Amino acid sequence: MRNWLNNHGIQYKAWAPEARRKTLVKRHYRGLYCYDNCATEELVTFHKQRGMQEPPDRIQRTALIATLVQRDDNAKFEKLLGLRAELRVNIYELRFAWIAQVRDSLWLSYPPPITQVNQLLQQESLPLFFQTFRFELQAYWDEEAAAYRDNSFQQDLDKITDEDVGFIRSLYFIMTARSIEADPSYSSDIDFML
Repeated sequence: MRNWLNNHGIQYKAWAPEARRKTLVKRHYRGLYCYDNCATEELVTFHKQRGMQEPPDRIQRTALIATLVQRDDNAKFEKLLGLRAELRVNIYELRFAWIAQVRDSLWLSYPPPITQVNQLLQQESLPLFFQTFRFELQAYWDEEAAAYRDNSFQQDLDKITDEDVGFIRSLYFIMTARSIEADPSYSSDIDFML
């Protein structure tokens, strides 16, 4: 995690506990500012910009940071539905493009929360989500599992509903087979464009 923070230019104290480092990673993914390296004057300016009560003159720097972080954590944007549909779609596109960039480190097994807010947002964002991402379906087969009639892959396939795959436009299928005798691994990749 230290390497990740260093690679992304996020400064932190060397003695920062793991919980603090995790918080910094989460704030980065949310697009929130890290106040740790700000001067006290900058922190006071941030307070004023957010319309918060002006802090007392002798307030400690850590208290300023704590109130700003709390304000960030409780911030609400309630005017999304007031925007034109085209602007909302632009917001979804940018969000999904960002998710696609960080996907390796932040794997999504389900659509992001924006697609589950209400019916209107779901209708606007869900098709775009499924068009943006290429989904992977991986199957493994070996003689040993076949001998015990292990059909877990089939059971997983049976759990998928039409609703789950209704919008998917790109599917990457990977089949890996293994023989007990020779133990060569065979992998075949198939790319479906739906």
